[in-house]
Amino acid sequence: MNRIYFFKSDITFLNSPHPEAPLVTFRSQDPLVYTHVTQILKKGIGNSLKIGIIDLGLFLATIEDIKKNDLTLTITVTNPDLCFQKSTLYGKHYYVAYARPLTAKQILILSAAFGVTHLHFFPTLLGESSYQDSQVYQNLSQQQRFLKEGLAQTGIFSTVPQIVCHSSFFSCFSFLPPSSLVLDPSGPLLPSTYSFASGTHEAFIFGPERGWATKELEYFRKKTQTQIYSLHPAPLRTPWAYLLTLR
Repeated sequence: MNRIYFFKSDITFLNSPHPEAPLVTFRSQDPLVYTHVTQILKKGIGNSLKIGIIDLGLFLATIEDIKKNDLTLTITVTNPDLCFQKSTLYGKHYYVAYARPLTAKQILILSAAFGVTHLHFFPTLLGESSYQDSQVYQNLSQQQRFLKEGLAQTGIFSTVPQIVCHSSFFSCFSFLPPSSLVLDPSGPLLPSTYSFASGTHEAFIFGPERGWATKELEYFRKKTQTQIYSLHPAPLRTPWAYLLTLR
């Protein structure tokens, strides 16, 4: 993790970001960030540090001051890091059935790492209903921790997906983006040449590892622009299936 990420709520701006005042100073009082910068990266006052401020950009910061669990950093907001990239998955919607917390954590990390912009979680008829109440779905700070971990894996994005946790299968899919792809192990195999980034589908839908209920598949088949395919000859765990679509 060579780039440190911050949500704006994580830091205190000592002056406001503004085009007419491009030099911005802010403080982080996160003990984990302090430990990583001083003990892992071995950085001190005057050293530069790659950072990302979510929804603001990627920057090369200068460490102005260090105290115990307290860093003061300066960035030039008009000079963002040149490695900034726009995700090839921009605008596409990913729908994932509620899963065990560890699986949800992996989905959040992968989503941020690969630049997913819209992520939906939804209940299913055969899925475990208790998963929906897990902290990973209900606790914003926990979600943000996993999203920052994902961003740091690639270090090239400065946005995180918009996350929606739906309470009902049918209300979730009452409106679907045009041309949606439902992933089902019993469906025909998706052609190996298909590209998820440049393909025509605008939404990708992952069911529970227990499989779709017949009623759910019938619902999707009635949607005129929805197709049902399998990713692999063998059933895949959700994180593996999800990873295959991030290309």
